[in-house]
Amino acid sequence: MPIRKSAASYKKIFKTSWQTAWNHKELWLIGAIASIPLSGGSIFHAIISQLSIINGGTISNIANQNWTTIYLQNLSTLQTSNLIITLSAITILAIVIAGAGIAAQQLLITGVARAKKHPTKTSFQKILSNLKHIHVIRMLTINILTYLLTTITTLGAALITIYFISTTSAATSLIYTAIFATSIPILITINLIGALSLITVVLKEKPLTTAIKHATNLFKSHWVACTETGLFLLVANIILFLALALIIALLALPSAAAFFAALHANIWPASVAVGILSTFAGALVYLAGIGLITSYNYAVWVNLYKRINQYGITAGTQAVLKWLTRK
Repeated sequence: MPIRKSAASYKKIFKTSWQTAWNHKELWLIGAIASIPLSGGSIFHAIISQLSIINGGTISNIANQNWTTIYLQNLSTLQTSNLIITLSAITILAIVIAGAGIAAQQLLITGVARAKKHPTKTSFQKILSNLKHIHVIRMLTINILTYLLTTITTLGAALITIYFISTTSAATSLIYTAIFATSIPILITINLIGALSLITVVLKEKPLTTAIKHATNLFKSHWVACTETGLFLLVANIILFLALALIIALLALPSAAAFFAALHANIWPASVAVGILSTFAGALVYLAGIGLITSYNYAVWVNLYKRINQYGITAGTQAVLKWLTRK
């Protein structure tokens, strides 16, 4: 039956991906670093970007002075030599962070792709041996293109919204909804093609233009399955982020109790030590959680990519429609 076959395919993809992410804890650090770039096929990021338009976040950032504007104004007050040093340091730091994020993306895609051969653990030495500088350059370009297209789409929707807000009417809420509904599919398409392009560059070792073309053709042929996977992953991400927040909150309760107890007893060294240790522990749990979630996301997209290229996949929506037409 097409519906059962489709459900079994999705179940296998998500189950295998979770096993990969959970068993290969050595990938969590790489996953935490790989979460820096804004690409990676994150429908979660695409929807959150558009929610900022609906609640006025993007509009307020455009209409009012934000922290970036204030920071730039403060920079302008510096002397020329200090300004050059500050800007140089910021530029170098941004390049290092971006380079580490892109390299981690490549290593994470390779790591989850080869997890089947190493079901329990892969050494960092083997993972790092797969790093290729030419892939980093291509992946950096894909990330930049994805980010620019996402930003242009988001700002375009925001500017249109600002125009209609200036002509306030009872239809404003409907316009919000229309803008949201129109821009979301565009953002989803951009991010999904970006994710498939990254995977093509690493696994197929294709040049930039060939990778983007191949990813675009894959999305055209399987856009329903890709979108369904993204939406399922969105739900999984929300659940995982809520679970991570709950774990951090539960861990914070005893730490907070110990901190206030030491503070109440005027034992300052103990309160400072508890504060430092609890902050450090919370940061470690947060990074581990982000690494796990990111590794899981990459594993899902890599497994979907393999499935589409090897066997193909029947989308759930298409399976349901086929079943209904037979009736």
